[in-house]
Amino acid sequence: MAVKILANKKAIFYTILSILFVGLAVFVLTSDNDSYSESKEFTVIATRVNTMNDFTEDMSDDLERAVYITGIRSLNAVIGHIIDEGKFVDHADVRFKEAFVNGTVYGKKQPLMENSTFPDWQNRVKEQGSKKGIAMSITMKNLTILHVSPWDLNITGNFIVNVTDTANTAKWSRIVKSTTQISVVGFEDPAYVIGSFGRVANVVRKTPFYGQFTTGSGASFNPANLLNHTLEGYYINNSRAPSFLMRLENNYSASKYGIESLVNLIKVQNQGLPVETKDIVGYIYWSSQNPASYKVNKLPTWIRLDSDRFSVYMVTGETYS
Repeated sequence: MAVKILANKKAIFYTILSILFVGLAVFVLTSDNDSYSESKEFTVIATRVNTMNDFTEDMSDDLERAVYITGIRSLNAVIGHIIDEGKFVDHADVRFKEAFVNGTVYGKKQPLMENSTFPDWQNRVKEQGSKKGIAMSITMKNLTILHVSPWDLNITGNFIVNVTDTANTAKWSRIVKSTTQISVVGFEDPAYVIGSFGRVANVVRKTPFYGQFTTGSGASFNPANLLNHTLEGYYINNSRAPSFLMRLENNYSASKYGIESLVNLIKVQNQGLPVETKDIVGYIYWSSQNPASYKVNKLPTWIRLDSDRFSVYMVTGETYS
């Protein structure tokens, strides 16, 4: 009997032990499956977040290029409107923003902005995002265009970017500030076009002769570079002159970002326009301003400068009435 009881006890022990092992195995397997499931879900989320982050970073880089390209087109559109309409704009920054966003100037569609406005770029980015399962919206809070030097403009915009995974895995919002610089060199000076009734054009180009307009004095005075500067329509920085943006508004006040050229009256005459005997500094010649002006030794008599320009163009002591 004793042996039988012992055998039964052993059987019970082995049964309990077996149950414990099976239970432990089930626990381990269940825990592993849950961990695996959670790990897999975390990996999926991490992958989506990384994809969204990469997309947002690429978008931010492309945003700067978009502001640069759209900015150049918008400024050209404003200048084109001035040329087409034969009159200046009221506020250059306002009309620039209108072209940038709407592709219009005073509500008139500008061919140069067709499929090239900022919203057009946004739509292309949204389309790329949708292909990756990403919904995106960009809200432009403000946009400014300002001179940072006589030759350069800064276009700055603040944008709120909202990015959402279409699977609702993750979403976030961020503020992106984009500042890009464009040069006024290469743009057409509207003062020439308006002043000459559309017959004479002049593109902004820096002079290669600054500080070397003339050499010598008296009998050895040589103004050859000044003549070339004038004939080529080159520009210099002069704080007595208006800035490029001011020219778009017919504002010829002085600016620390001012630029000026000398009008080639040969070109004016060749276009059948009457030639005035006055100071040939561009913004002065094309305006109602008429300060006293003087001829320069050894230069054609139509080249006349006011006394404030004598030192700038290196002709002090070499002028006459």
